[in-house]
Amino acid sequence: MIATTQFMRRELTPEIPEGLLSAFEAIPENPTASALRFAAWQAFANRGIPQTSDEEYSFTSISEIKNLLSRIPGNHSGNGFAVTNADRLEQFPLTSSSTPEAMVSAWKKIASEEKDVASALAMALTPQSIALRLKAGKKLETPFPIVCKAKGSRTDAAMYLQLDAGSTAKISLASEVVREDYLNASASFYLGEKAELDLAQIDPIAGSQTLKLHFVLERGAKLRLLTASTGGRFQRLAIEVDLMGSDAEVDLRGAAVVGGVNRCHRHVVVRHHVPDCISRQLFKAVVLGSGRSSVDGTVIVDRGAQRTDAKQLLRHLMLSKEGKADSKPRLFIHADDVKCGHGATVGKMDPEQLFYLRSRGLDPEAAISLLTHAFLAEALDASALTDFREAARLRLLAALEETP
Repeated sequence: MIATTQFMRRELTPEIPEGLLSAFEAIPENPTASALRFAAWQAFANRGIPQTSDEEYSFTSISEIKNLLSRIPGNHSGNGFAVTNADRLEQFPLTSSSTPEAMVSAWKKIASEEKDVASALAMALTPQSIALRLKAGKKLETPFPIVCKAKGSRTDAAMYLQLDAGSTAKISLASEVVREDYLNASASFYLGEKAELDLAQIDPIAGSQTLKLHFVLERGAKLRLLTASTGGRFQRLAIEVDLMGSDAEVDLRGAAVVGGVNRCHRHVVVRHHVPDCISRQLFKAVVLGSGRSSVDGTVIVDRGAQRTDAKQLLRHLMLSKEGKADSKPRLFIHADDVKCGHGATVGKMDPEQLFYLRSRGLDPEAAISLLTHAFLAEALDASALTDFREAARLRLLAALEETP
């Protein structure tokens, strides 16, 4: 590895900051962990820091993402993914030789093929990676909490979770970021045959975050994901789903309230590789003040992925003149026997609905509040994690009340 990175150093370009390469080389060698990190670093080096021509960052500030990704990583103890009640899952630190080879190989493949620059850097620069596994047929009936902590100018974190065949899990994933700090995290999930995952994810209140969630679904696997956000100094969530086995199903839902000067960006890619799979995307955001929200959603149906059923809806509700919202739904279909649809709306409150509520005795403020709550409820009510759903609802409603 040393000889190769020295070669990279000679070929260094402005898009690969010197400080990042030095930080990468400074991480102690370990046969298992280093293989993953090196694969991820090569994926990053193939692309470099994002440029204005990178379409996946078309709705974000390139100068800001450059500044964040160019920060020198710290090595603060206690940072990264933290798992409580670890006895409910098998846990393998990547520094241990006991990590199953199949899990390491699967994670390394994801790292080597990673096209998201931030995610590749998270896997390359994290000082401690963690791999988790839920054995075949095992069920986690109560929500399992995973927290990713960041304290310090920059924290990189990476995690891999494997659900073996027939297993079922409910997981909540939250981030804790301090003040002006920055968290760059990558979490990969493998769902074996007929495995099921209910995942609820919530953005941090403070600081900046780039988070990548990558899911691979085998035959008959089911994924239900709910994300919630009130934005932050810079918040970007990338979601990537690969449907690799027939009869797999994925339901992605997001709800956000973005006010003040906060920003919330979502970048979603769902790939149908095989026939007879179902995917749903529903993302809703309320924009107030000078807030900014964007959702970039893509569905790709490969050649031969017949009988695909895919739907996508991206909606923004604008409650201020100063706010800004962008929606970009896209379908790339290479099969002829499919049911696919998409749509996007960016608009103000429906005047007819307001008139109806006013005619029933509600004042303007109460009518707007009721319609806004109903607008968000469609996305929130999909989550099977009842406790998280209510906590997310309260946080979003608080953001509505706090923003002038």
